[in-house]
Amino acid sequence: MDFDDETEDVPVAGPVEDIMEMVMRSGRSSGPAGLNLKRPKVLEVNQIWDQTLMDTRHYEGSTSGDVAIGSSMGWRWYFLGVDMGWVPAGLSKVLNYTPPIWSETINEWRCQFYVPDEPLPDGEEHVLFDNHDE
Repeated sequence: MDFDDETEDVPVAGPVEDIMEMVMRSGRSSGPAGLNLKRPKVLEVNQIWDQTLMDTRHYEGSTSGDVAIGSSMGWRWYFLGVDMGWVPAGLSKVLNYTPPIWSETINEWRCQFYVPDEPLPDGEEHVLFDNHDE
């Protein structure tokens, strides 16, 4: 059998649903089944690219800090597995060797959601929302 001459169309598996309809429907329930009304409310942020749900995160009011989108990278320092925060690139090389094995620096995304630089109004990072107790 010669596979070079044959071309087959691959059928789409099942019906395709609009991703925005699916995401919006998930928050509208007609009854309390499956809902824990005693838990605090959260803000749900979905990252959708061309009908594909890439990421979903929940933010509680008690969590402080800004939620940003962008493509900037930075060095994060971990000491004995505990997150010590962001460090400058030059310091990241030194921290890996002092003390060895206990300390490591990892190059990570600085933003919670990746977005290319071109569509952002202010360059590499854009604050999506400020997360406060209110």
